[in-house]
Amino acid sequence: MKPVINSSFTKVDYNQIATARPAWWALKVPNFVWLAMIMMATAALSFSTLTREKAEARSAQTAYSQTQGRAQQTQAENERLTSEIKRLKGNSRASRQAVRDRLNYVRPNEIIVSIR
Repeated sequence: MKPVINSSFTKVDYNQIATARPAWWALKVPNFVWLAMIMMATAALSFSTLTREKAEARSAQTAYSQTQGRAQQTQAENERLTSEIKRLKGNSRASRQAVRDRLNYVRPNEIIVSIR
């Protein structure tokens, strides 16, 4: 078998290693410019999020208004039907007329003529 040298025990000559040089522009950009870029990016993200949330809140308000309008219409319809039920329960002539109109019932002595 061939002897293998463990890399942790090898000697390194640091004079022969080429040092990596950073890019020329990285040294010329001051730290406050990096900080300003980060803050502007954060502000732009915050602004876009705020704009989107305002649009969603506006659409939710519109949906709420529509639902509230439908609820008021339904409440008015319920009140109308309640008053009609009370009227029909109190007046037998009105109830007979409603049955004839809605269910097409006839009296025993009536004659129906259908026109086509």
